[in-house]
Amino acid sequence: MEHCFAMEKKRSAISAVLLSIAAPGLGHIYCGSLAWGVLFLLLSFLHWAVFLVLWAGAHSSLEPALTGWMVTSGLVWLGAAVHSAALTRRTADGFTLKAYNLWYLYVLVMVSSWSAHYGMLKLLGANWLTAVELKSDGMIPGLLVGDTVRVDLRSETIKNVKRGTVVVVLDPYDGETWRVLRVVGVGGDEVRLDEHGLAINEKPLLRTTEGTGEYMRQDENGGWVEQRFARCVEKIGDRTVTVAEQLDPARRRHGSWQVPSDKIFVLGDNRIRAIDSSMFGPVDATSVKGVVFKIWFSKDPRTSKRRVHRQGMAVY
Repeated sequence: MEHCFAMEKKRSAISAVLLSIAAPGLGHIYCGSLAWGVLFLLLSFLHWAVFLVLWAGAHSSLEPALTGWMVTSGLVWLGAAVHSAALTRRTADGFTLKAYNLWYLYVLVMVSSWSAHYGMLKLLGANWLTAVELKSDGMIPGLLVGDTVRVDLRSETIKNVKRGTVVVVLDPYDGETWRVLRVVGVGGDEVRLDEHGLAINEKPLLRTTEGTGEYMRQDENGGWVEQRFARCVEKIGDRTVTVAEQLDPARRRHGSWQVPSDKIFVLGDNRIRAIDSSMFGPVDATSVKGVVFKIWFSKDPRTSKRRVHRQGMAVY
């Protein structure tokens, strides 16, 4: 084995760059510089720290945090590739293999690095920022089945939930399903639904009807059928919201609820088919898991085609 490690073999700049792209620091290990390799492996996690400082610490919007994430990661990856390529010049006349210059150790380092990055992604998704796909039509017409939305999980954001905010709540029926719904009532409010629309504390919300609309939904047998609705515009809190109502006012949802101090009242924008507080009543304020703020990705479930025009749309 000692004879094997004493072998001389030139180091390739291309190989060093490719290994650095696979995992910053791996190109340096390939070149025999273990200290630089460990340093760049550690620096490859710097972009996570930058993102968390901006997003979770400074409570910035997503764009600056993502910009910081991308710039930092790009600089580290580029720096690792360039620096490792430069190291190959020192081995132009030959390189004495180290005990760690083994292909399976390279694979082990690469797999360990990417596993750690994946762990950071899961940690981020569990505590600060995640994405939720809408699989039901409860938020039509604003949000469609197949939309995947960004959800802000920061506690400070959740504390500031108010009327009009679109949130993710735990379904009280099973305690597991995440439902995307809109807050319409907070603790102490009296909420009333009738054929004229929504009223909060005996005050009907400003509401206009702007014609009709339709969309395709799945029936109980999995087939696609047309659902027509009255397109109504309401002022909920500081947000102007388009809701879907039954065409026949007599068939619209009715009810009156008093919201306890520790609960909120949530409705789907689709007042025809949403599973919401008009069915299960007010929900615990602690059941709010996050605030929806943007459409990240969208795919039509009928055609499986991406709806590119919806990507990046803000959610109001």
